[in-house]
Amino acid sequence: MEGECYQEALSDLDMALAQKFDDERMARTYGMHLMDYFPHREKGLIYYLMKDYDAARQEFELSVTQYASAKAFFYLDKVRTQIMERDKASPSTPHLVIIAPSGEDEIRTRDDPVIISGMAEDRQYVSEILLEGEPIFTGASGQRVPFEKALTLPEGEHRIEITARNLSGRTAKRELIIHVDRSGPIITLTTFDPDVGMEGMLYDESGEISLFMNSEAVPISKGREADFSVPVRSGTGPIRLLAADRLGNETDAVIDADTLDKLRGRFAPAGLLAGRASDITSDAVMVLGEGSGLRSGLSSSSSLSSEAEIILTDLPDQKTVFSGIVSVRGQVSSGDDIEEVMINDILVHRSLGRLIFFNHSVSLKRGKNLIVIRAKERSGRETVKTLTLLWEIPEVFKPAYRCVFKTGLFAIHAFDHADREARGILFQHLFFERLMSRDRFRLRMENSLKDSLSMRNSDPGRKATPNQKELKMARFMLKGYVHSRRIGIETVAWVVDMKTTEILSLENEKGSYMDAYSEFQDISVLKRIAGSLSEKFHNAFPLVKGRITRKDGEEFVSTMEKGDIRMNWPLVVGSDTEFVGNAVIREKTEDGTCRIRLEPDKNYDAVLGNWVITE
Repeated sequence: MEGECYQEALSDLDMALAQKFDDERMARTYGMHLMDYFPHREKGLIYYLMKDYDAARQEFELSVTQYASAKAFFYLDKVRTQIMERDKASPSTPHLVIIAPSGEDEIRTRDDPVIISGMAEDRQYVSEILLEGEPIFTGASGQRVPFEKALTLPEGEHRIEITARNLSGRTAKRELIIHVDRSGPIITLTTFDPDVGMEGMLYDESGEISLFMNSEAVPISKGREADFSVPVRSGTGPIRLLAADRLGNETDAVIDADTLDKLRGRFAPAGLLAGRASDITSDAVMVLGEGSGLRSGLSSSSSLSSEAEIILTDLPDQKTVFSGIVSVRGQVSSGDDIEEVMINDILVHRSLGRLIFFNHSVSLKRGKNLIVIRAKERSGRETVKTLTLLWEIPEVFKPAYRCVFKTGLFAIHAFDHADREARGILFQHLFFERLMSRDRFRLRMENSLKDSLSMRNSDPGRKATPNQKELKMARFMLKGYVHSRRIGIETVAWVVDMKTTEILSLENEKGSYMDAYSEFQDISVLKRIAGSLSEKFHNAFPLVKGRITRKDGEEFVSTMEKGDIRMNWPLVVGSDTEFVGNAVIREKTEDGTCRIRLEPDKNYDAVLGNWVITE
């Protein structure tokens, strides 16, 4: 084929098919000798080059049913396109169906991450799906192509464009408007009078608010703003107001006798707190405070003056947190009407009130984070409180505990063309960079590969390889090869368990090998197929986490999030601050529950509630 002797090549392939009919990756020839065997695929390529598209389609379709290779799918798409152009098929447009977060174009959610999934359909084959201009991996083109993507979105409004493209180049687009809302409603207290009760106002962007007083529902009107009035009876104990939106975000306020006594001076100018604070008994405060742990209200030790005061709940300064999202809960009170409250320049509240309770979600960045709360009074006076939080990665989520592959230079088959061999080596460098870019995998490299990468790292734009001395011993070996030919470049990679010498099977694909292919070999194409192959590895070996819920004999039961976990794949167990040990899966169920066994000589009781995550 390299010499374009197509008829002779077809004759040789027919002779091969008479001995073995099915296409196969790494077919055994004799003894321990293995080789790729794709007679149908190569016949399809010859027919395609000879412009016999019907014969080419027949061979490619047969090839992908026997062994689904990226190269066969690549040319099958080209053949289908040529046939549609030849037959002057009326063009169609893809149909996009959004399944999650919901089938609507505008939704509210508090999820993290936000999962976007759906289905693209087209009789002329969906060939590509883009989310915000970036390809979503879907595998081969098809008339029905499912897709899914997890997005980490901060609170606020996000417009997400999804595009489906078919083989004819026609596109369909859907724009999702996603309102990420992880903050609770605002509670503003305006009046307390024994003859009237407690009055105030609620506010939430969702427009759907529920209110409870001491666990009993309080009827309120619908809308973003809702006034409320609740009776207060003598001897009922402290009052707990709980406001919730439709997503389950909550804000609570506990108001006791001491709080009302200290607020008397602040509400007095408006004649709002003329009631008797003794109507709320102080004896019950101790019971509620000890039993419930509710601290959203002003504590009895708060020192209230005429100046505005900002009090935060359970979030001390310089605290280390292990999540990228925190809830800033607290209250603002003043003897003057508070006009607005802002957190990190985001408007949280804009309505006159003298006692305001809030629960606002803040997204953090790695390391030190400064949170600034500002309260502005109607007089123009501004009160500022700052808070510093340190966001650290939980111990077992750190890259040091991720899977390590031992690897070396891939075999390069370039048919005596030095430039093709160089492109094969360049592809491997690009692939390794993409593989390590998400901190999912780490590579322990053989000396020949380290030397080659060191030469490549002389380019200042290229990412340096990790310190090999810091890597743990590898259990798995990453192997592969590159076929660089006159027409196209094919790359194949697989993983070997060095304990058993077995090639790891891929639970979500047919076969044990991952591959990528392109007809051209310029740098932009090499980067694209390196990303494609890396994506296949991340899909085949996902990072899945969960929590250990209980002990059952010598094993533990853990509840895992969605994702494929292979049996006997190594797990890491630990807390936010401590590595406990390694484990393996002994049994798993469809609902995400797994039975795991820890390595010997560990304190089993200490791991209940801890993280379990794939290595």
